[in-house]
Amino acid sequence: MKIVLATRVYPTQRPGGLPHVCQDRAEALALEGHDVTVLTTGLPGHTHKEVKENGVRILHLNCPPMAYTAAFAMQCKAAVAKIRPELVHLES
Repeated sequence: MKIVLATRVYPTQRPGGLPHVCQDRAEALALEGHDVTVLTTGLPGHTHKEVKENGVRILHLNCPPMAYTAAFAMQCKAAVAKIRPELVHLES
């Protein structure tokens, strides 16, 4: 199954509670054979960047890091339209 997880913070940005929950979920789904992409905000000093870790494709979008912004929302919408996943999960 093709799955997209969207979260404003992921462990590539900072360690912490929710980022690790997201990472554990994403990696467990990838381990089960799912095609998992995480959409997250930009890294400090960086724009769009793609990382592959433990079977998970992580897309840092071109927007301010660790913040919910209109840019993040619009880029998530565009990425989902391009990826066409069967399931989208949003972290609040």
